[in-house]
Amino acid sequence: MKFRIIISVITLTFLVYTKVYAQYSEALENKKGFNKFVLETPFKNYQNDLILNLTGFDGVKYYKYVKTDIKVVFGVEIKEIKLGFFENMLYTISIEFGAIEDFKIQQLDRNLVDIFGMPLSVDPNYFSEAKYQSNRVWKGQTVWLQRDTYSCDDVIAPCTTSIFLVSLRLRQLIKDKSF
Repeated sequence: MKFRIIISVITLTFLVYTKVYAQYSEALENKKGFNKFVLETPFKNYQNDLILNLTGFDGVKYYKYVKTDIKVVFGVEIKEIKLGFFENMLYTISIEFGAIEDFKIQQLDRNLVDIFGMPLSVDPNYFSEAKYQSNRVWKGQTVWLQRDTYSCDDVIAPCTTSIFLVSLRLRQLIKDKSF
């Protein structure tokens, strides 16, 4: 009897988790961006508002958004927005908040959880050599959303917080073209 109860609880937990994850994955899929920026949309939609920063070795062109019409994203003031395009399609959206207080990071996380659900559990140093103070990841079928806060001894972006969204479909195309 005790075994049946344990199995029932595990099964129920799994079903609830699957349902919750599917809903929030769907929310991420439906948004595919924020404000006027939507992943996999053409460069021409934004070209008048951008300045080229650099072109990556993978063919991705990174631009800085120069208009000042967007001041707050997910409830927190932003420092700048950068967009990356691959073959003239919006591949990545980067929102940089700069160095912000812990309570604003917590506010940002709460707002992201309210919209997209609980983040996946990820080792903060899995993705790069950067030193993270913390990070959170949300993954849909075609969209990756990550919130990073770098530690203050990181050489790339000390004490800064950012969010980026990536089209997983375009990411795969980039990988395929690399080989």
